[in-house]
Amino acid sequence: MGVRRTLVQKDNDLVVEELRTMREAAKRTSIYALQCYSENRTRMHQYLDAVKELGYKSVHFEQFSLTPPDVLKKMGEATDSYIMLSPESHDLRISKAAGRGNYTMEQMEEWIPRALDAGVKGIMIWFFIGMPHQDRQSVMDTIAYSERIIRKFGGWAALPLICPMVPFLDPGSQFFEEPDKHGYRIHHRTLEEHRRAMVEPLWYRRLNYETDWLSRRQLQDVSYEAITRLVEIKGEYGVLPAGFCKAVLKTIDETQELLGEMERALLLDQELPADLRDAVLRYNRKVLSYTNDQIMPVPRPLGGRWFDDATVPPQLIQDVLAASAGRTARVRS
Repeated sequence: MGVRRTLVQKDNDLVVEELRTMREAAKRTSIYALQCYSENRTRMHQYLDAVKELGYKSVHFEQFSLTPPDVLKKMGEATDSYIMLSPESHDLRISKAAGRGNYTMEQMEEWIPRALDAGVKGIMIWFFIGMPHQDRQSVMDTIAYSERIIRKFGGWAALPLICPMVPFLDPGSQFFEEPDKHGYRIHHRTLEEHRRAMVEPLWYRRLNYETDWLSRRQLQDVSYEAITRLVEIKGEYGVLPAGFCKAVLKTIDETQELLGEMERALLLDQELPADLRDAVLRYNRKVLSYTNDQIMPVPRPLGGRWFDDATVPPQLIQDVLAASAGRTARVRS
C-alpha cells in the first residue's frame, strides 16, 4: 500500500494577519519565505500585496521553478525581492535525479535578465554536493559553470553558491527511506546512532549517508576542493573581498592539514589528543559556515546565519556579545 502525501497550507488570511502583527518593525525587517515555491499565483499575489502595503524591507523567496513574469513583476514592485533557486546541479540528469530538473541552465540564463528587469534585486543559485549520479568531476564541472555565471552576470546579480549536504540525509525523505533506489547507503538510522555520529572527531564520519559515486571521505574532500575553487573564482572576479577570500582559503588549508593529523593519530593510537580535537572543531565550524558567508561575508555573532544581520537589532547583538564575554571571563578565572 502506497503512502498518501497531502500538501498542508496555512490559511492565507492568517499569513497576511501575521505580517500585520509585525507592522511596526516592517521597514527594518527582512523575511525569508520558506517553501513559497508551492504557493499558487493567487496566494503569492495576496502575500506580495501585503508585503508592499506594510512596507517590509526585503523578502527572500524560495522558488522551485523559474518564476513567471506576473509574479516577478509583483515581487519587483512589492519590496527588495531576492530569489533563491536550487537546481542542485548544472547537469540536468543529476538535477532530475535530485527531484528538481524542471528547467535547463540555458533556460535559467535566459530567465535571469527578465527577473532583474522586473525589479528583482538578485538571484542566488544554490548547487549541492551529495546528489545521485554526482561524482567528483561533476561537482567540479558545476564550479566551472558557476564561473560562467559570474562572468556573464557580474556576480551579485546572479550569485552561484555551493554547499555539501551535511550532516544528514533527511530521515523520512525518499532518499533515506529508499536509499538503494536512488544510489545511497545509510550509515545511521536511529536517533542514538545520529547522536553518536555528531561527536565523531572526523566530520565525514558524522555523515549518515554516502552515494554510489562518492564515499563519505570523498564527499568531505570534494567539498573542500569545490569551496576552495569557488572562493578563488569570486576573489578573481571581485565578487568577494580579497581579504575574506584569503582568510577562507587559509582556514581550508589548515583544516585539511589538521584532519590529516587526526586520522594519523586515530590510526596509530585509537585516541585523539584533546588539542587536535578542539582545533579541528573550530576550523570545521569556520569552513562549513562559509556556505552562509558566501552571501554576505561579515561577522555573525548569533549562530552564523546570513539573515541575522538584517533582522537582529544591533543592541541585542551587543548585549549577547557582552554577556558571552562575561561568562568566558568567569570560566577562565
